[in-house]
Amino acid sequence: LQNRRLQVRVLPPLRDGVAKRRRIRSFKGSNMSMNRQQKRMLQKQGEVDADGEPVRKRRQQTTSAPPQERTSPGQFIGEVRGELRKVAWPSRAETINYSIVVLATIVVITTMIYGLDWLFSTLVLDLFAN
Repeated sequence: LQNRRLQVRVLPPLRDGVAKRRRIRSFKGSNMSMNRQQKRMLQKQGEVDADGEPVRKRRQQTTSAPPQERTSPGQFIGEVRGELRKVAWPSRAETINYSIVVLATIVVITTMIYGLDWLFSTLVLDLFAN
């Protein structure tokens, strides 16, 4: 089988004898194909024994907690203000220094891009003019 539009070729299924030898028991009790690499990885993690049988049972998922009541907008604003008080804000001098560094970087990079644009445009125009 193949999908000509996507140029994908689907391989035929394994023969019955090979498929039966490769089947092992999965955690839910149904048969599942697994290659050697997957089996070794699960053995290394302690999930399956040498025969491919599960070593331990999966833990049951607990039910989620009941939904909590919604907070009021006033409580939300109060909590936000409390969290913002914990933030380590930069000083005025640090803010000015960071702003200068950012502006200088923007000027340098903008100048470099302008220079490269001008250089390549003149080269291309000279190439097609001659």
